[in-house]
Amino acid sequence: MKFLLKVVVSCFIILLLVGTISYNFLEGWSYVDSLYFTTMILTTIGHPSLYPTTDVSKIFTVFFSIIGIIVAIFSISIVSAAYFEHRSRTMRGRTKRKKR
Repeated sequence: MKFLLKVVVSCFIILLLVGTISYNFLEGWSYVDSLYFTTMILTTIGHPSLYPTTDVSKIFTVFFSIIGIIVAIFSISIVSAAYFEHRSRTMRGRTKRKKR
């Protein structure tokens, strides 16, 4: 399970880097603005202060946001599974101690 958590974190960091570099290149935004917009896309918050202006960056945003949502859903499922597995082990340990 720890391996999957590392994979999830790595995927999210890679998405942040790809988005930041891509928007810097496609839109000519600073790295800070590109990171800001990438974070807004990946968290599905959205904010009208920045938006893609070229057709290429609009198409990139569509696919990037879909991939981001898929990674987010996968991440939530992995973290949830790890939490419930840990909780289940803890509860089994308490039950065994009570039976003694």
